[in-house]
Amino acid sequence: MRPLVLRSVGVEGVACIPDPVFRSNLTAIAELARLHKFPSVGDAGFFSAGGLFALGPNYVAMAKRSTSFVDRILKGTAPGDLPAEQATEFKLFVNLKTAKELGITIPATIFARANEVIE
Repeated sequence: MRPLVLRSVGVEGVACIPDPVFRSNLTAIAELARLHKFPSVGDAGFFSAGGLFALGPNYVAMAKRSTSFVDRILKGTAPGDLPAEQATEFKLFVNLKTAKELGITIPATIFARANEVIE
């Protein structure tokens, strides 16, 4: 579909999910989103490829948290007895360069929360 067709059916942005098909085309998707002035969001890989925003789990914090599970398993707890957990810490990335290309002003509150900003 062409961007004008996408806009005519109400598309206002691009969300690039962490999927193998998207992963192999991150740069092309980010470039097309910028070219056609679509704001975009994805994971850290998409952000590095030129996406506007990325929001995802803090993998370092997850790895640190996992050590307590390893400790419990080594002390005899059956892995099946451990509770499943979701990420509790997230990282926000903002690509100011892409925002300028799109003519988008990023509010100061977003900058205050961002873990990484590309200028």
